[in-house]
Amino acid sequence: MTGNTASSKTFRSGVSGGLVGFLLFIDAVMVLPVVCIDFSWKAFLIPTVMIMVSIWFLFTIKYTTSGTRLIVKCAYITLSECDIMKITRITPTRTILSAPASSFDRLQIDIIKGSPLVVSPKDKEGFIQELRRINPEIACNRL
Repeated sequence: MTGNTASSKTFRSGVSGGLVGFLLFIDAVMVLPVVCIDFSWKAFLIPTVMIMVSIWFLFTIKYTTSGTRLIVKCAYITLSECDIMKITRITPTRTILSAPASSFDRLQIDIIKGSPLVVSPKDKEGFIQELRRINPEIACNRL
């Protein structure tokens, strides 16, 4: 947890070593032929920089409660925002579907009249406690 004020708390996303390893593997697969066959700085640097930026994004995902809002950001980009008072249930999940979550140890947040939000806060217990402090009606399945 980082960057707390009286009415807001910020939780960092947990980062899966497997996900970082997968991205590094993809980089190696793209760069290895360039290094072994016909070296080119351009062909080496472009995929490497793209993968490094992707990994950097994994480490910048944050979940912030501000009043009754849950705000999901990656770097300086707001990816999602929802009303905590409309959250009905939080359930552990290991879905691999695309989500603003850098770990496969995830939580699914069900929202009234909205699509579920999948997140992966490093401090899951603290994150759930904060959401339930704001909205005590949130049901929570076992972690």
